[in-house]
Amino acid sequence: MYRFIIAVLILSFIFTGLYIPEAVYADPILPNRLLSLGSQGLDVITVQEALNQLGYSLKTDGIYGLETKQAILHFQRNYPELPNDGVYGPNTSSYLSMALTENQDVESGQAQSEENVNENLNEDKALTYNAEIKGLTNTISQSFIETNRSKLIDLNINAPIIKEWNTKLPEDLPTNIKYNQYAIAYDYFLVTTNSLNVRALPTTESDIVKKIRYFDKVNIIQEVQGQYLASYASDSWFRIFWHENGTVRYGFVFSKLGEPRSFRFHEMHEEIKILQKTIEENKVGYIYNYKNIKGFPPAYQGDNIDGYGNSRSQSAPGYVDFNKSDFRYFPDGMLVAILAEDADYYKVSTPMFEGEYFIPKKYISFRNAPEQLKKVIVIDDLNQNEGVFEWSSDHWELISYIYATTGVNDTYSYETPKGHFMAVEKKPSFLYLEDGTSRISGFAPYAVRFSGGGYIHGVPIDFKLGQNQYNTDPANPINHEEYLFTIGTTPRSHKCVRNFTSHAKFLYEWAEIGSTAVIVIN
Repeated sequence: MYRFIIAVLILSFIFTGLYIPEAVYADPILPNRLLSLGSQGLDVITVQEALNQLGYSLKTDGIYGLETKQAILHFQRNYPELPNDGVYGPNTSSYLSMALTENQDVESGQAQSEENVNENLNEDKALTYNAEIKGLTNTISQSFIETNRSKLIDLNINAPIIKEWNTKLPEDLPTNIKYNQYAIAYDYFLVTTNSLNVRALPTTESDIVKKIRYFDKVNIIQEVQGQYLASYASDSWFRIFWHENGTVRYGFVFSKLGEPRSFRFHEMHEEIKILQKTIEENKVGYIYNYKNIKGFPPAYQGDNIDGYGNSRSQSAPGYVDFNKSDFRYFPDGMLVAILAEDADYYKVSTPMFEGEYFIPKKYISFRNAPEQLKKVIVIDDLNQNEGVFEWSSDHWELISYIYATTGVNDTYSYETPKGHFMAVEKKPSFLYLEDGTSRISGFAPYAVRFSGGGYIHGVPIDFKLGQNQYNTDPANPINHEEYLFTIGTTPRSHKCVRNFTSHAKFLYEWAEIGSTAVIVIN
């Protein structure tokens, strides 16, 4: 009997100790040891969870991978006292703990005094199609905006309006949307600071009505004149709106703490028409020097980069004249119009390079080269988004538009080349190497190659410890991931163009080798 009573008392004590009152939260106890790329374990999970509280949307897998390093690096850049090395250490820990405390204080004191603009609005298409994806739940679809625009802009906001965002498609470019996994607007605001307060009015004295995080995207509709902030020498504020708990709300953010972005459909459409005319009026081939199979072109003035920033590897030399006095590199996969030829050279032009050039014949292929352009993917390197277009009888149609992430020039990575390219091949997945090594580090699904090792592909998957291509099937969808919070933000890939995996799959199944092109605009 005594043993039973003691056992009950012990269990009561344990469960009492485990009880946490509702709505009471404690900051995580942050580790005080060094963590860097390749670190693993519970300490890494704690850091990832702390960063997620600040809006970084990391996968809490206990692996200090590239995304965790980039999140730490971005956090460090908010504090001049911290090193910019992407390494978690005691100093970074202190500032991270301080940021968590400030974040909790702000959120607990948020007011909900902003006007609810939901009344009399047509809500049918307000929610994202995939609202469970963290980071995309703030967006509202373009169709909702077009249906309700007059009501959205007619609100009395008591601030001079400087500009309105109202991107429209060209009149001769209708929509025939075939992929709508996400509701995305033509105009949006990208947060580029660690966290950002949304105010009820365009002044820092106004109530905070929402907090948006690093790399969040929200709908933008107007620029207004608000409070002048001397440290930025600006009085420019943006009016944004979002969907929240069944209502549409709006607020104001200071303009210098993010970037307004739009889908440049007019520029995309014009580039497509230029390429279409080139193909209709000329015999077209493309540069073929994948993995330098046709040999390295000559060095440019002793360097591996030409005067336009193009890389020597996986390229062809385009000479300005027969004397070979000067040249530039034409990247692998670039489409060229054949103007003339002799025994050794083709005289060519390409829409994004001014002038005419002479390229050795061995570097040009006509295998599957398009005789008619039917499908085009246009990547906007500036705004980090893309549009997908299909020819229909006598006009082009927009069938999809989505965020995208291009390549960055770094020690082991390259900018995504600009120009008009051939969709050369499709792969269900491809393997990639760890930077600076020959070790296979992971895979990317649903890949369409267009230039050298440059693919449009889904979310890359780093192999975990003990995994490799032999025990993790890259072709099996169970091993794929849909979402990566950095997609559509800043260039950061090795050369490729990252998409959400479902959109990459859509492109992989839709693209036709021989009639599909990829255009990258700046």
